[in-house]
Amino acid sequence: TPSSGCGGGKNILTNGDFESGTTADWWTNGSWSTTTDAKCGTYGGAVTLFDYSNQFMQTGRTLEGDTLYKLSFWAKADSTKTITAELLQNGYPYAGYGLNQNFNVTTSWTCHEEEFTTTNINGTVSDGRFRFWHGTTGTYTFDDITIEKLGAPPPTPTPSHTPIVTITPSPTNTPITPPPSPTSSGSGSTIKI
Repeated sequence: TPSSGCGGGKNILTNGDFESGTTADWWTNGSWSTTTDAKCGTYGGAVTLFDYSNQFMQTGRTLEGDTLYKLSFWAKADSTKTITAELLQNGYPYAGYGLNQNFNVTTSWTCHEEEFTTTNINGTVSDGRFRFWHGTTGTYTFDDITIEKLGAPPPTPTPSHTPIVTITPSPTNTPITPPPSPTSSGSGSTIKI
């Protein structure tokens, strides 16, 4: 049954709260078991990763294209560590589906959340793989791992256009000064013989 994580909402993952008391629906190439060291309810999931490539994952997740989702989960570790949460195609060419985020996990229970918009999906797919991996080796404890659909992605902001105003200077009327009138210096003529 879909469960709610620290963010609430309907979960596309199954057994994300581990309250079945089993390892159903999860797989790892490290090792894992349920534990009564839980943040919520009775059970959590304790996962030991032995090297950088170990994964803790679910496959066959149904996703809609160009849709806003939110990942939320509680986690702690045996020492402060970093781990990557990723959503991708569970088969060649392993296209990314919009989530690839690093999280710092400490020794105390902390709720982590990340919103993302799905990519590389036309319509609906049912081949999604959600995984934690690329983690620092050691033991992680998870609880209430949830991926919930929020709806349409936020609209892309439209750039505002500032109108460009061109100011053409008015022609200036400069008065034209007429040339000086010729002046005569005398009233007669002098003829030299």
